[in-house]
Amino acid sequence: MQTKLVTSNLGIVNPASIDDYIARGGYRALEKITRADNLLEFVEGLKSSGLIGRGGAAFPTGLKREFAMQAELNQPWPAPANVPAPYRRSSAFVICNADESETGTFKDRLLLEGDPFRILEGMTITAFLTCATNGFIYLRGEYTRAHERIARAIEIARARGYLGERILRDAGSTALTTSFDFDIEIRRGAGAYICGEETALFESIEGKRGEPRVKPPFPTDAGLFQRPTVINNVETFANIPFIALEGADAYRKFGTAKSPGTFAPAGKCKNRARMKSKWGCPCAARLMNSAAGCARGELCKRF
Repeated sequence: MQTKLVTSNLGIVNPASIDDYIARGGYRALEKITRADNLLEFVEGLKSSGLIGRGGAAFPTGLKREFAMQAELNQPWPAPANVPAPYRRSSAFVICNADESETGTFKDRLLLEGDPFRILEGMTITAFLTCATNGFIYLRGEYTRAHERIARAIEIARARGYLGERILRDAGSTALTTSFDFDIEIRRGAGAYICGEETALFESIEGKRGEPRVKPPFPTDAGLFQRPTVINNVETFANIPFIALEGADAYRKFGTAKSPGTFAPAGKCKNRARMKSKWGCPCAARLMNSAAGCARGELCKRF
């Protein structure tokens, strides 16, 4: 059985319509967070939800935001000279890693093409937590349609007051008592697989050769332009609005105690990436129920 969480809007909303997204509960999570008396309670909720990075490293999502929030408080002001002038206001950065290059993987492309405003909302919530005023989506260069749709979504979100200066105020919300600025740029990759690694991705955005950095320091302490940076996969950001709105316990209902959430099958199966199921079911059930079995009647040799 398919379990829809981050894919709940796919095929239902028009990806070019912010009104469709709002009608399905979009941006309610952002408004809720901006009204919160204690942001650390939400961060604790993210930690207890068990959400981990969906890009492969599986680092706890809430912990990453907690580290970045702590590091942001200790940033020098004004920004050092190595930070380009357009980004010197930002004491932290938020980056969505959409350089999806693993063989047979395209779940992020489907999310970007089918529900782009969910990704933007997840990034904007993270920006509010970390006081970031600038964010980037680093997109695989071959994803032409995804680029068109996310670029259009950014334009629409700016026009409606959900990105740019004075977020939510211009959207007619009374949620905020202070100004909140955050904007997003798209940077397209050029086919370098190594730029999917987070620090090589930073180097690429900075205009350098995409090569990994030595760690530590880690991105939450010194990431893009040596500022605290929260970098996550597309699917990770897509989960943020649900947890912000429904709470950690609602998220933990999917999957198991040790592995909450959902997964998407890939490879030689009939339903690849566009199907979702909960963690915790037997391997055979995952293959037959979620993936609808092997393609063209082939035998499953290994799992």
